[in-house]
Amino acid sequence: MATNLTDYESTAVARSGDAPVKYRPPLRLQGFLKPGTIIAANDTNGVVVNVLGCGRIRVVVKTSAAGTLRLRWRLADHLVVLATAASNPADPGTAIVAATELVVDIANNPGFGELEVAIVNGAAPSTISYVDVFMTDTPN
Repeated sequence: MATNLTDYESTAVARSGDAPVKYRPPLRLQGFLKPGTIIAANDTNGVVVNVLGCGRIRVVVKTSAAGTLRLRWRLADHLVVLATAASNPADPGTAIVAATELVVDIANNPGFGELEVAIVNGAAPSTISYVDVFMTDTPN
């Protein structure tokens, strides 16, 4: 069982990008969640997404096999996830049904700068069709 995580920054320095003006264009995740990536059975692949300034966030996922979508806020140091699972948007997770699109809405960002988007794979290998993130600056 392995955990693979792509930070949105390519450097070793933890740093947030700019906040959006009104909205960001839809973001198709790359790195360990890019389309066509095969996740081995029981492995976890994820990407850290810059959500600084975003009030409302939507994550859309489609994979070939069952698994779990896990969403966790990153703290101000950009490295540590929020300790309280109850305060995270989808931790321990939301079930992914094989070959079915899953949409998870986060109506209000309580002020965090990063969101860790991860797929915890099930008992069979899975191929990622896509993982998209949509963001606006206005909460619900």
